[in-house]
Amino acid sequence: MAAPVTSAATFTNGGSDVSLPSGIEAGTWQMVVTDSKAAAVAAGVLLNPGTYSSDAKASSHIPIIVGGVGTKIRLALRYASATTWTDATEAAVRVFGADKVPNASGVFPTGTIFWRLDAATFNAAGTTVSSLAGSPQAIQSTGLSITTPTSNDGYELRGAKAVLVLVQTDSSFVTLNPAAAEFPIVAQVL
Repeated sequence: MAAPVTSAATFTNGGSDVSLPSGIEAGTWQMVVTDSKAAAVAAGVLLNPGTYSSDAKASSHIPIIVGGVGTKIRLALRYASATTWTDATEAAVRVFGADKVPNASGVFPTGTIFWRLDAATFNAAGTTVSSLAGSPQAIQSTGLSITTPTSNDGYELRGAKAVLVLVQTDSSFVTLNPAAAEFPIVAQVL
């Protein structure tokens, strides 16, 4: 993949000496979007991710701190194993790395630089989080499963201290049992 494209002219890699408390453990799946069915942010937020916390859908998105934990991240859709469903539209997301960590409320400091982890250009179309492709994988003994990850190898973090996954297009479902089931997007740092 090409060099990272950032929302500012320069980007300084955090390097291996970055030491931050982490919001995620390597190898575990952590929720980054609470429900992909109703989480799409405004188009302007996708071009200026630092403003996500003022968007009406901000509470659906959970930034994670990844500094020092791993070098790659991948995404999947999580669902209850007993749920039966088919999708009409799969969720599309944009995966951003950030050079600063958010505060406890999920707000990034002024001047935070964001770059795309899942695409070579900043405003490229979103990455589809597949809901039906491949075989579901059970998550331990929780009764939950995940779909095939967006990238088995993962996306390079490129020195990111935090990751923010923003929904570009909501997912929608034709058959859903139970109807109130949520379909979170989860991330795994490798």
